[in-house]
Amino acid sequence: SSRIFQTAADRARGFAINVKQQEKMAALGKLSAGLAHELNNPAAAARRAAQTLAELLPDLQTQTWQLSRLGLPEQQLHDMMTQLHNPGRAVEQPRSLSALEQADHEDEIAVWLDDYCGVEDAWEKAATFVDSGFTLANLREQVRDTPASQLGPVLSWLNCAHLATHLLEEIEQSVTRISTLIGTVKA
Repeated sequence: SSRIFQTAADRARGFAINVKQQEKMAALGKLSAGLAHELNNPAAAARRAAQTLAELLPDLQTQTWQLSRLGLPEQQLHDMMTQLHNPGRAVEQPRSLSALEQADHEDEIAVWLDDYCGVEDAWEKAATFVDSGFTLANLREQVRDTPASQLGPVLSWLNCAHLATHLLEEIEQSVTRISTLIGTVKA
């Protein structure tokens, strides 16, 4: 009879160990699934941004070549490049806008781009300008010395260059998030 109790106790311990092991495996599975999900989001964002950037670069190169042929004053080209690399100098740093404020700024810029400047895809370009911190006032200031016949190409280049910068920032943020998650797991 003691042997029966010993066998029953051994089986109960074995069962308890199996249950504990299954609970650990289930927890590990949940952790793995959560980590995979957390890694997938920034990885997917980085992949999308990289693909968009790869599609954008040939257009940016073409527009840069066209911009160089416009004969713009060197100071204006210098100012455009300085603003692109130091956005805080000519344009306020983008702040969080409500959806309504964002839409209002985009509408205002899009109407100006379309009606006054003859820019193609004005509504899409307006979103990039607003995301880059432009208001209609400082966008007009940016191109104040540009002849009307050259506004379209100048604004299209400016938009394309800001979009490329934005995509690079998105890739950097996504990769940083992935590195942070991996560091956390390692710790």
